[in-house]
Amino acid sequence: MSIVIADPLGTTSNSYVTVARADEILRLHPYTDTWDLTATALPNADGYLVNGAVSAGASAVAIDGGSGTWSVGTEFSFAGHTTTYTVSEAQEGAGSLSFAPALTTDVADDEALTRITPNKKEQCVIWTTTLFDRMLIYYGTKKTLEQRLRAPRYGMLDPDGNLYDDETIPEPLEEATAYMASLLAEKDRTAIPAALGLGVSHAQLGPMEARIDAAQQEEIIPDYILSILSNIARLEPEAQVGTRVLGLFRS
Repeated sequence: MSIVIADPLGTTSNSYVTVARADEILRLHPYTDTWDLTATALPNADGYLVNGAVSAGASAVAIDGGSGTWSVGTEFSFAGHTTTYTVSEAQEGAGSLSFAPALTTDVADDEALTRITPNKKEQCVIWTTTLFDRMLIYYGTKKTLEQRLRAPRYGMLDPDGNLYDDETIPEPLEEATAYMASLLAEKDRTAIPAALGLGVSHAQLGPMEARIDAAQQEEIIPDYILSILSNIARLEPEAQVGTRVLGLFRS
């Protein structure tokens, strides 16, 4: 099971793009060095299966069928029971995966392993989607009441006045999610104090003075990303520059 769930109409979806789709979009952007470097951020193991049944009490299992690396400290679970295990030795590709605590239940051959710990790219696309869904007002109407994300929607128009498909994520929203995710890979934009750096034009302490210029403050969602989304969404008034915005996390 993937940590990033980008099913457009899914009831458990958490992102408007997969990491692979974000990579594809950002390959066309000349300034994504930080994003590219997060490719080395572990873990990224996916699709692994138990290779041969193992009895309770074991602290390692043979795995195969997947790709990517299990880094030390990665949490995962087996499909057959709910115990959470922590990887104790790094493992890439097929081989023996060591973990703690010891198995609490037998595991069967071909039982799936689900990584619980996200890597940085996964965190960034999920967090971006959460910020967008809390800070933007989307045009149109949700396709279904059951879908977890606020898009796709019926009634969204492209720049030529044609309806976007209401069962897929509009391309501008995919692009904006990828670009914003690459910014979040560099720093936590929601943690920038309004009066720090760009926001201070004048200061006073005793004989010294300070003046806060709202026009100099840095937006959480930059204008160029909002311009990409201009046909399908606008910024919530409460999310404008100068308003205190708290970090949001999808549980």
